[in-house]
Amino acid sequence: MNEEQKPYVIDVNGNQVFSADYVFQQMQAQGRRIDRARHIAELAALLAAVALVAALII
Repeated sequence: MNEEQKPYVIDVNGNQVFSADYVFQQMQAQGRRIDRARHIAELAALLAAVALVAALII
């Protein structure tokens, strides 16, 4: 196996566990997904507010 490429599942005292690098990568990816969803929700709320103001004006 290449030194740069580490296994995601490692053996610790006979138990298979995920490596810290893998867990960290997954946490980072989850954080990005949460941030993206939050930005989409903020944009949707802004568009809804604009549509409400436009409906009240018309």
